[in-house]
Amino acid sequence: MTFGYLLRRARLAAGVSQRELAQLIGVSSGYLSDVEHGRRRPLNTKRLHIAARRLGMTLLAATKAKASGDGFFFLATPLHHPLGMKVGALLALAWLDFSPADLVDLERICREALRRAGVDPDLPPGEG
Repeated sequence: MTFGYLLRRARLAAGVSQRELAQLIGVSSGYLSDVEHGRRRPLNTKRLHIAARRLGMTLLAATKAKASGDGFFFLATPLHHPLGMKVGALLALAWLDFSPADLVDLERICREALRRAGVDPDLPPGEG
């Protein structure tokens, strides 16, 4: 399923008009229509979080939907943090070689970091 399909399905299930959501996230209705129909790339992270909150989507579901549309996950790391850059590069290099057990460990580490930051990826943005 594409990001646009998932977004449209979530929008309709929440009873939100295309125009209302477009205004909320700061784009035109035509732009949002293009996103929903796969003619434009998925929403940026800021807009995605606003839309997810309004549509009752979890951060995890919204991020997974965006990655399905992009075809990849975007890992933002501050350029001034050398260890962050190193870990991000190592993740990219090793990604295809992780075992299922490795992925379980990574999920646990990520969830612990999010918990320390006060973020629950299983809740809509702003509710964690």
